[in-house]
Amino acid sequence: MKDSSLDLSYTLDLSYIIDWTVTAGAGYVYEGNGKITSASTARKYETESVSGFGLFGLLGAEWEGLEGLIGVRYYSTNYTDFNSTNTSEVLSLGKPYSISDAQLVFGLGYSFLW
Repeated sequence: MKDSSLDLSYTLDLSYIIDWTVTAGAGYVYEGNGKITSASTARKYETESVSGFGLFGLLGAEWEGLEGLIGVRYYSTNYTDFNSTNTSEVLSLGKPYSISDAQLVFGLGYSFLW
């Protein structure tokens, strides 16, 4: 399963209170493809019909040039319209395949001043 998504985010600088930033964002899946092989029949199914979305939030802090980041990203992707590719007749899988998950995001960086 593969997909490509486009994200839009907004970062709020809280440095007037503490040296932190907060980022919130959302995205949508605009293309992708999926391949499934049936173990019992060895029949291959493929699709390019993909949809989905993602939501994420990040919290960042800076101290003496070091930057730290922690956050979470949730996404949900649906693959539909699977058709068989290795027979002369077109067979449909009939069921969509959905993936939903949450990921923890960690980051560490250093700010170089020129």
